[in-house]
Amino acid sequence: MNLLVYLCYGLCGFLVLTHLLGLAGVYDLHGHYRWETWPGFYALYGFGAYMGLVVLAEVLRAAVQKAPDYYDAFDPEPPTHEPDDHGHGHGGH
Repeated sequence: MNLLVYLCYGLCGFLVLTHLLGLAGVYDLHGHYRWETWPGFYALYGFGAYMGLVVLAEVLRAAVQKAPDYYDAFDPEPPTHEPDDHGHGHGGH
């Protein structure tokens, strides 16, 4: 398993280096818009999307979170173990 992780790290590092050195002729880097050609645009775009998801998760957590004592308010009486028809003390068969 560790070999697979190291191979993935190595491949990722290789791709980053080839992109930074401009050797990535395997794929076309032209963008449809001017800002897509800026160095690091997609890295910043991805990081911004990631941060947006984190902020959205915080807002949603605050919206749906229960109060800390939510389950304490519903403290039912402990169940009674009355004998069943056979006198075993548990539910029916």
